[in-house]
This record gives sequence, structure tokens and C-alpha cells, in this order.
Amino acid sequence: QNWRAFQYVAPTLRNDSELIRMALEQDVGALRFVCTSTMTDDDLVLKVLQYDASLIRRFPPRLCADRVFILQAVRLNGLLLQHVAQDLCADRVVVHEAAMQNFQALKYASLSLRSDLAVMLPIVRRHGRAVAFVAPELRADGAFMLEAIRQDLGALKYVSSSLCEDHGFMFSAVKLDG
Repeated sequence: QNWRAFQYVAPTLRNDSELIRMALEQDVGALRFVCTSTMTDDDLVLKVLQYDASLIRRFPPRLCADRVFILQAVRLNGLLLQHVAQDLCADRVVVHEAAMQNFQALKYASLSLRSDLAVMLPIVRRHGRAVAFVAPELRADGAFMLEAIRQDLGALKYVSSSLCEDHGFMFSAVKLDG
């Protein structure tokens, strides 16, 4: 019943799925004692990554490049995007799923995706402050920024200086607030 007992488990048993699940149910602190490098249960790996995305570095490297696995993982913890293979940071579906779970994952997305209106629009419609991570040219797009402001007034902080000086845009933005 005490997860701290996990630290005394023999190294050969530290990748035992049943023991890990029991320890995690009590406290995520047990993660520091888990032998992740030999863990083969993908469902358990997903559970671990849900708590701490940085732990992916302790798992077999194949996982960082496995698109199917990463897609499942970013749905649980979007910030995992910072630890995946570079090509997955430019994958539209992976980035979309990561950002929908946690918009701050956009920090790790490729610039080409952060410049892509079709990718960014659904994300800012859900998380208005995601505009903090979009490319400058989208922050200068009035219609795009109004969508973000409609979702979260805090998005106004990220409006380009040219839009801040645009009377029509600012009138529309103020009108959105009621």
C-alpha cells in the first residue's frame, strides 16, 4: 500500500507492469523508481507519459519516432511533442492533437505548421491564447485574430502592431467583448 516501497524493489522487477500500476495508483512519485528502458507494455508507457512527458527520454528510442504511438501519447499529454522525432513536430495530425490537448505544445511544432492557417485556426478556436505560439504573419491576419479573441479576450495581447493601429479591426475586437 505504500508506493515508496517501490524503491526497494529489485531492479529486475522494476519493469513489472502490475507492480508499476499499483505504485502509480498510489502516487506518481513512484515514477522515479521505474525501470523504463526495458518497459514493453505500451499502454503502461502511455499511462506513465500522461504524468510526465519528459520520461519518454528514458524509454526505448523507437517510441519517439513511432507515429502511431506518439499520436496516442500526445492526446494524453500534448507537451510530449517537445521530446519526439523532428518529423513528427511537422506532422499536421500529431501537432493538431498535441495542441488540442495542451496549446503550449505549439512551442515545439515546426514553423511551417505554426504559419499554416488551416492547422492553426481550429486550435485557436478552442484555445484563443494559442496565438502566442503562431507565426507572426497569422498574428497580422485580422480574421484569424478575431477568431482567437472571440474564444479568449486575452488573445488581444498577441495582435500585431499593424492590427492594433487598424480602426476597423479594433472596433470589431472591442465589439466581440460585448
